[in-house]
Amino acid sequence: MTATPQSSLTIYAENDAQTILEHLTDGDQIAARLAQVGIVFERWNASAQLADDADQEAVLAAYADDVARIKADNGFQSVDVVRLKAGHPDRKTFRQKFLAEHTHAEDEVRFFVEGSGWFYLHLDGKVFVTQCVRNDFIHVPAGTEHWFDMGNQPEFAAIRFFTNPEGWVAQWTDNPIALSFPMYVHAEPVKAIVTDIEGTTSSISFVKDVLFPYAKENLVAYVAANGTQPQVAAILDQARAEAGQADLSNDAVAALMLTWIDEDRKVTPLKALQGMIWEKGYRDGDFQAHLYNDAHQHLQQWFEAGIALYIFSSGSIKAQHLMFEHTTFGDLRPWFKGYFDTTTGPKKEAESYRKIAAEIGVDAHEILFLSDVVAELDGARAAGMQTAWLVRDGQQAAHPFHTQVDSFNTIKVTAAS
Repeated sequence: MTATPQSSLTIYAENDAQTILEHLTDGDQIAARLAQVGIVFERWNASAQLADDADQEAVLAAYADDVARIKADNGFQSVDVVRLKAGHPDRKTFRQKFLAEHTHAEDEVRFFVEGSGWFYLHLDGKVFVTQCVRNDFIHVPAGTEHWFDMGNQPEFAAIRFFTNPEGWVAQWTDNPIALSFPMYVHAEPVKAIVTDIEGTTSSISFVKDVLFPYAKENLVAYVAANGTQPQVAAILDQARAEAGQADLSNDAVAALMLTWIDEDRKVTPLKALQGMIWEKGYRDGDFQAHLYNDAHQHLQQWFEAGIALYIFSSGSIKAQHLMFEHTTFGDLRPWFKGYFDTTTGPKKEAESYRKIAAEIGVDAHEILFLSDVVAELDGARAAGMQTAWLVRDGQQAAHPFHTQVDSFNTIKVTAAS
């Protein structure tokens, strides 16, 4: 889910794709900052309106004066035009060509006369994510490590300038760095929605003030009463392995898990045991799972519209089943096609979302991920998913890549046909 594209520069440390160091949208500031690392960025006037069927000859004719001036000023010998429209049948192939980090022996020089695209410039220990839109001119020197993303629905036209077109062949660096950074994702109809729970579909206070205290208060007694049962015994063995202490008694494992709770550790055996304790609480009628009214309403609408619904939560899959079986609105499990937890991978890592997309069986850009945690949204976006940032209390500073919404009511979703 993206806003109307505008020129922007977002800077990260090369080893931290989840902390934005700088974000600029003023053209002069972008130009000045990029100039510090040897990149030329300018804003010109792409005033010509291009017909939908305008070919290379028509584009170059429309900008003949600009082309002649740039060639003369820089010694370029030839030009061409790359133009893609939304829905192009080969868009996936074109996009994939330059998504990995590479260099060129030739300068990369582009004048965007339509649409937008993202250059990721790997320079000076940082990654400069540069969104170029209509009117933008960018000159990337030969040898610069970079990659380019035209988006899942590419729609742009750029005039390219060369001194030697043969030097523009990509030389791959084999650095997987591009896999960690946010991809350029246009909003489009979705086939699946993956949602977080805590702070997204349900109140943080329910989990924090009801579920967690209940599990903590009952953990020692539950282990004492059920520690020899095969399923519980297996979880306790997993906890021993996690701690690297194979000789811990059941009582000692229970005490260790209480420490993990206090430390807010997202440890799989602890989550599994909490799920079993919560199951007893749900079955005994000690509580019901909270669900926001707007989440209930729109999950139902999306389900009825044929959109596949999934959960991805740090709570165990068992705990997720229990929660949606025992909501204040009744048993909602039939609405969901699948559940994912930390056994798939950490929620802040892009690879977890790639695995989810692969298991769902649709392209990542056809999936919308909902969460109240920006780092989780960053992981999903780096995998190529659409994202929506739930901010239910107050308002946060705008994020350049995640649309901020205050409830499910303001999430705009269209089901893919």
